Amino acid sequence: MIIGLISDTHNEPDNVIKHVVKELVEIHHVEMIFHEGDIEKQHLDAALFGGLPVYCALNQEQLEKEAFRTAPPGWTFTSPGDSRIQDVRGLRCYIGHKFSFDLAAGPEARFKDKLNELRRRNDGLRYVFAGHMHHRALVQTQLVTFI
Repeated sequence: MIIGLISDTHNEPDNVIKHVVKELVEIHHVEMIFHEGDIEKQHLDAALFGGLPVYCALNQEQLEKEAFRTAPPGWTFTSPGDSRIQDVRGLRCYIGHKFSFDLAAGPEARFKDKLNELRRRNDGLRYVFAGHMHHRALVQTQLVTFI
């Protein structure tokens, strides 16, 4: 399974997202997209994401808006709380947005402790995907990988 990761597309024109998704599909052969938050309502378009399955992290403010109440066909919304944990083709993962803030807010050891605590509360969790920082990051513990 090849997953394309994208995040923080707010303020991006549709053609930029189409170009990125096209590259993910044609060059990297992704089978689905995980969007780690900060998506605009005009981007809630299955065609914009190549018709691929999309798991998209919403924030509390978005959940209160009508435009975000119904996911496009083939999409799954995650929201603050337990719905951030998803089982995707046998892979248990967290698909969120602001979790990455904890990485920037303190020492890496404390962040790894938080990853391990999340794993303890969600048996079988292997990956944590989060955006918000506008930078790439990779942190691994013995059992969990944060991207």
